[in-house]
Amino acid sequence: MTKQESMPFVKNTYRVFFSEEIGGYALIDASDEEEAEEKIEELVQYWGADQLLYPSDKSCIKEMQENAVKKGKQTHGERGTISVEYIQ
Repeated sequence: MTKQESMPFVKNTYRVFFSEEIGGYALIDASDEEEAEEKIEELVQYWGADQLLYPSDKSCIKEMQENAVKKGKQTHGERGTISVEYIQ
């Protein structure tokens, strides 16, 4: 075994900054536009757009049902890394 083979492989640590923007729409029963907007704003603020578009949390699904949200559909999304920084 050579000296290089006996040395453990050392991995470096990096801080990778990333961003994700998604948007879409939800079908909701409400008495008027203002109520519909308020309900969705509250749900997005609490659960995030990803849960409204792709619900997986049982509590979120229940709250969506209680607020008469019928369906969400993603219409756009952009994801990517912003920068990478070596951590010593």
